[in-house]
Amino acid sequence: MTNEIWHKCEVPYTRYEVSNQGRVRNAHTGLVLRPRKVSHGYRKVTLFYKGQQKHCYVHNLVATAFVEGWREGLEVNHKNGVKTDNRAENLEWVTASENQQHARDVLLIDVKPVALLDERDHLQWLFNSAEACKRAMGGNVRESLRKKHRYHGYRPRYISVPMYREIVHLVNVHHYTLHSAWIEACALSADESPSGGSKRCARSNGSNGSMQQSCGSNGSMQQSCGSNGNHNY
Repeated sequence: MTNEIWHKCEVPYTRYEVSNQGRVRNAHTGLVLRPRKVSHGYRKVTLFYKGQQKHCYVHNLVATAFVEGWREGLEVNHKNGVKTDNRAENLEWVTASENQQHARDVLLIDVKPVALLDERDHLQWLFNSAEACKRAMGGNVRESLRKKHRYHGYRPRYISVPMYREIVHLVNVHHYTLHSAWIEACALSADESPSGGSKRCARSNGSNGSMQQSCGSNGSMQQSCGSNGNHNY
């Protein structure tokens, strides 16, 4: 893993090291610990000292070692909302109220992300809400969703917030194509089941609460942008 930096964990668990990429290892053997997923989607590892064990959140270990700004009473926040993404650059120290505001603005509390699929069930557009979809494309997407009608030629559907975050994470961090990220996220969700397949696409973040493949000015992610001067993939 490139550019991975290791620091010792705090006393008394100095036999362990944590990296800026969110991994924890035994400093003596080099063995990387396998984190387990616990309630609310976070990851924990178990550290041992003189026969005693301690279950530690990975994001706390990483933030303590690499993220500046700690003071008493602060909490660790995942900037992109993906609780398994424990890279130091994705973590920050915030107050409880800031964490709650972030949950509303970034974690999409009380909103429903929208996916637009083509006739092959390939993901073409992804928005973090129906309002963002309406702003970008016009028309009444909520009506199309309610009546299960086509919307600008696509089949609109609501998806879960965790699934939306997973797709964004796979595309932006792991460089998945848009539809490949859709397939992977569906495989992790018992509620979603596309037909499969993949297409190449580029990644860019937008500014209005959605994602776009290569026409990033409207803040959406699209499969391709045609002949408007941007690249097709």
